Amino acid sequence: MNKSELEYHSISKLLHWIIVLLLLISIPTAYYMSGLLDENNIKWTLYDLHESLGITILILMIFRIIWIRKHPVIAGVKEDPKLQKIITIIVHRTFYVLLIFLPLCGWVMNSAGGYPVPFFGIELPQIVGKNDFLASIAYTLHFYIGYLLVILILIHIAGVIMHLLKNNNILTKMTFHKS
Repeated sequence: MNKSELEYHSISKLLHWIIVLLLLISIPTAYYMSGLLDENNIKWTLYDLHESLGITILILMIFRIIWIRKHPVIAGVKEDPKLQKIITIIVHRTFYVLLIFLPLCGWVMNSAGGYPVPFFGIELPQIVGKNDFLASIAYTLHFYIGYLLVILILIHIAGVIMHLLKNNNILTKMTFHKS
């Protein structure tokens, strides 16, 4: 294996941590805003922020997938057992799928519900026409994919902790720390 197969490129690392930061803002925002009354103006400001962050994540994920296809890396560490490597691949690929479909479901939900899709002050085009049934399906998918994403994040963090306990320097693959 050459070095490029064992380490992530600095662009991959940057994309990873930017998306992490956006998720750390977007996920709590989603939970908080959903509990606010419609009359509370903060709710709609938070919706705009949440939707803008979601579109940003979608754009970054599309770029990240293109980038990874050109700069592949082997997930995990070479000492991992085969089953653990398979789980690592499944978790990473599931992240990519969820982080594409979650914002797309939000965009479809807004469009089908007849609501604007804000992107930091710019109104994005509707990707489907008004359709209450489709809006309901998109809402349900967005809701459950959001919870699935949180579960996957917890699994990912548990994997990182497991690697740290094994003292195998897995974090050096995804941080800017020089080993």
